[in-house]
Amino acid sequence: MKFVFIVILFVVAVAVFTILAGLGYRSSVEGELRQLAMVELKEAGYDGVDVRFDYLHARVTGEVDSEADKAKVIELLNSKVPTGHFPAVADASLAIRPTLHPEIHVVRAAGGNDVSVTGFLAHLDEPAVALIAGRLNSLEAIETINNSIGLDPRRFTFPAVAELASLAAQLIDNSEEAEVQLTGNVLTIKGELANDGLKASLLDLADRIGAGEVVDRLTVAEPVSLRIPSAIKVTRNRFGVIVSGTLGSDESKNALIGIFSGMDSPVHLTDKIEVSRLHSAALWEDFAGDIIPTLLATFSGELTADFSAEAVRLSGQVADEAARDAVIASFRDLSARQPSMELLTEIEILGAATQEAASVQVLANYEGELLVLDGILPSSAFVKNLETRLADKFPDISVKDELAESEDEVEAPWLDNLPEFFEELISRTDSANVEFKGETLLLEGIVKLQSDKQILQNIAINSLPEGTVIKNELMTAGDQFPQLALMPEVRTQIAESLKALPIYFDSGSEIVKASQSAKVDSIVEIITKTGMSPPILVTGFADNVGNAEYNRALSLRRANGVVQQLQAGGITEDSITVETKGEDVSNVSRSDRWKSRRVEVALAPLKTESDADTETDATANP
Repeated sequence: MKFVFIVILFVVAVAVFTILAGLGYRSSVEGELRQLAMVELKEAGYDGVDVRFDYLHARVTGEVDSEADKAKVIELLNSKVPTGHFPAVADASLAIRPTLHPEIHVVRAAGGNDVSVTGFLAHLDEPAVALIAGRLNSLEAIETINNSIGLDPRRFTFPAVAELASLAAQLIDNSEEAEVQLTGNVLTIKGELANDGLKASLLDLADRIGAGEVVDRLTVAEPVSLRIPSAIKVTRNRFGVIVSGTLGSDESKNALIGIFSGMDSPVHLTDKIEVSRLHSAALWEDFAGDIIPTLLATFSGELTADFSAEAVRLSGQVADEAARDAVIASFRDLSARQPSMELLTEIEILGAATQEAASVQVLANYEGELLVLDGILPSSAFVKNLETRLADKFPDISVKDELAESEDEVEAPWLDNLPEFFEELISRTDSANVEFKGETLLLEGIVKLQSDKQILQNIAINSLPEGTVIKNELMTAGDQFPQLALMPEVRTQIAESLKALPIYFDSGSEIVKASQSAKVDSIVEIITKTGMSPPILVTGFADNVGNAEYNRALSLRRANGVVQQLQAGGITEDSITVETKGEDVSNVSRSDRWKSRRVEVALAPLKTESDADTETDATANP
């Protein structure tokens, strides 16, 4: 028995020795192969590659500089270490060593609605390409995103892509011409912004991207939105031409005076023009050199021409229809550049007899989807033209024709203008009555917007015969019901609540911060809960650091910024009054100067009986 046990121990010992010897031999061979491979790789310049063997099968890992280097590494190992079994290029765990910085270039051309995005990012940054395009695509002003960012394994990954996407989106949203470029370790941003606060915010965001250098090419536009557009009045009488009004610069004034001095016929000019830097140039100034000489040459005798940023009003006499058409044609280029510009004309044609229009009567009632026409007209062609015009724009409107044709032969070419008038009437009213008899037009009904009342009157002036008297009794829905006053106790409670909600601003900024926007929302909620639209007063303040005039304008911009958020919350524009106190230095210490940078919202003071008496006296004794 002992003999058998000894034999077994001997066999086991021999087996263990054989295995250990084999392992030692294998380890020695694999070590020699690895050493040989590593020497060859280092001599060839591939020190970033590692080779390890398992039963002569090699595992190749590490980094190289290019795709071509991967193949060269495997080819080198196969030729220099033929004993080993090396993987195919695709199976080797070789990566491209990142040696280049990411590059991103985002551009919005001046006045364009397209954005170009080019550059290179690392393969691992593929989701960043969609992130950048997504942020830009959310901008309302942008129509097309040309995204051609490439993926390059040699690029370092870019961890701050979210911050860069946000920077590009905010810059493009606030500048009609914008550029963000990341090249190497340098970030360049370019654009024109509305204010210094917005610029500071974007530079702060740029710093968080982590570039080695930020090149600031941002400019801040002059706050022309707070300047009043220029306006003048040109009057000609038997004594000559009088020009009055306010322009924004001496250059604008000299250019305007030069128009009169350069005319063929001498003009006795009285200059009453003022120059104020609080005014900005209006678009009509670019066309005044063509318009004003035409007016002076075409109108007969006295004339009045009022030029403002939104409208031009003309009054006077011309010789005939051709002259009237020439006057209107002189505004064609201005209207093309500024379609919103209104041309209001009260032009009388000399020698055109006031035609008796007793045989022309139009009675119209518009309610819901029905327009009923009654009265007497020389021809039924008017109704056909009206139905054709309304069919495209208002297919649900029915026209009920109860008009009769007049037996008198009366020429009324102005009837061709009435289809356009009724089209505008339907689009701007909820219900209306129109009565045209003789030389009088009566307008009654409910308009959708307060401005629609004046617009319809202007269209009527240009549509009906010269000399027509227009009685405009159109109202808005709010005109029919007087605004109820708040109860005294409710007013006191609201006043105290609003007093506790001043909106504070950073130094030099008119941007309402998120923490302060919550206060604006609370103000909207307080006012909305009354179920009314009580008049409110929004007052802007600034500290006394810097120029007083700049601080006054800054406090006004702050107040207007709060007004925009109030209106977005549903507070009506006509219930808001804006004023500025400029610098607030009342009992404010240096440490509490931040309290001066604020906007206060309060209920507007109630008018007292003495106020009403004062207004009555002023009306009676202008």
